[in-house]
Amino acid sequence: MASFDGNEANSGFVSWNADGSANITQGCHDRFIWLQQHYGARFIPPLLPNIGLSPGTNGTPWMIDAQRLVDFEQMTFMANNH
Repeated sequence: MASFDGNEANSGFVSWNADGSANITQGCHDRFIWLQQHYGARFIPPLLPNIGLSPGTNGTPWMIDAQRLVDFEQMTFMANNH
């Protein structure tokens, strides 16, 4: 089940784009930044702050690119299995 972001059980993912990127909420962005600060150095090369994040579309504050979505999933796994 998705976690709540505000009143929505969407984990902060609002919509998906044709190029594999996603529109995300501020809360989802903040979660990605936290994960990146804690686990980003484990990647080769290390993940750089805000690379792959840009202003969102469709009224959402942020867009995350397809590669950062993969990184997000890997860091979430690391956080849940440390």
